[in-house]
Amino acid sequence: MNSITSTYSTILKSIGLFTVILFFVSCEGDLNNLSQNVDLKERYPDSFSTNFNITYSDSAKLKVNISGKILEQYTKKEELQAYDIMKDSVVIKFFNSNGEVSSEMKSEYA
Repeated sequence: MNSITSTYSTILKSIGLFTVILFFVSCEGDLNNLSQNVDLKERYPDSFSTNFNITYSDSAKLKVNISGKILEQYTKKEELQAYDIMKDSVVIKFFNSNGEVSSEMKSEYA
């Protein structure tokens, strides 16, 4: 039993050493040229959420609740404005002063 454990330990050490050597030999990169190589033509979301729920209130009273399946948020960058995209079943509920739903709107995209 002791020789099996010793053999197993030797095999694991060899695999670990081989993995470390392979990692250092195969990785190559130049961080100085990274900004020159990345050229994004499209704008990508800064934040992506699924099954989101957004609540707006005023003076501790619930005013609006927005929920949906997909939310993509884009922040302001240089000359580009900030905006949100909501996809796949968006539900907006508006509340009156008593906290009851006064109206509701459903959409696939907002």
